Amino acid sequence: MSKEIRVLTGFHAGAQIELSTTTMSIGAKPDADILINDWSECTMQLAIDAQDNVTIGVPDDADVMSMDDFMPRRFGEVVLCAGPADARWPSDLQLMESMLAAHHEGRKYDGEASDGVFPAGPPSTPIVMRARRAPWVHAGVAALLIGSMGAAAVVLPAGKTTLAADRPQARATLADVQQALAQLHQPDITVTRQADGFLVTGIASNTADARRTRAALQALAGNRLNWSVRSGDEIAGSLAESLHEANVRVRYAGAGRLEVTGSARHPGEVSQVVERFRGDMAPLVERIDVDVTRTDDLRVAGDIDSVLSADSVKYVESSDGTKNFMAELPSNTTLH
Repeated sequence: MSKEIRVLTGFHAGAQIELSTTTMSIGAKPDADILINDWSECTMQLAIDAQDNVTIGVPDDADVMSMDDFMPRRFGEVVLCAGPADARWPSDLQLMESMLAAHHEGRKYDGEASDGVFPAGPPSTPIVMRARRAPWVHAGVAALLIGSMGAAAVVLPAGKTTLAADRPQARATLADVQQALAQLHQPDITVTRQADGFLVTGIASNTADARRTRAALQALAGNRLNWSVRSGDEIAGSLAESLHEANVRVRYAGAGRLEVTGSARHPGEVSQVVERFRGDMAPLVERIDVDVTRTDDLRVAGDIDSVLSADSVKYVESSDGTKNFMAELPSNTTLH
């Protein structure tokens, strides 16, 4: 059973966040995993364990608050509620009424039961149920935008019962998607308009960023998003696997560029594999820089019984009988 958090009040009223077994931060600061514009509390941690128990609290504070199913919790002007993602929820109004009508126990004295009398005090601040704004029109772009993204996925599906369920949702424009992408800091990903939606292409920094970026943009564009993005670590891993060189490292350096470094017995063969790979990956991969030196075979061979050198070829026989033939090859190559 999966769990989700719903935002019942405030600027993001109606937003839904599907949770995974993880811990994420929630707050108004840009580096929060779940960014809520009108959050007035300190940044807090929202967690769900393997048994789908949801808790929230201040980081590094053992005193956490349990978020039981369909039991709303108020944080300043923002009210959150947890519950099963695959179950029918009460309406937002019913959830709010259950919170406002919560029974308070009367006064107690040492060794006595409640006398049913409530102490006087200032009236509680009323919680205003604001109408949900068109989610993707505000300058903040998203109805609820993930900051450093965590592992949550924000969805606003149709058909869920909310106070604003009968109001039409604004359709995301190309400018909206581009602005959301800019806030995700993925400069090697581009989005263009298609007849039926948006085409997203390019290279994400890594697999985690690719997954989080897709979740955020899909929350904005829904099934109108055509995702055609590769991750830099995935591409680098494919090239490294093709090379079969234990001492050669491949990494994605950004801007469509890979870097290949290390040492190999035959650097020329490394360059040939790299060239073929670059051709297969064009135009996605624009450039591969190779800085691979030749392995010192004399050091690798260990104890040497005999050495023969003629022109550019060397023959080495080690004490264990291993015969090594070595040819002098160019050591450094840059492919464009």
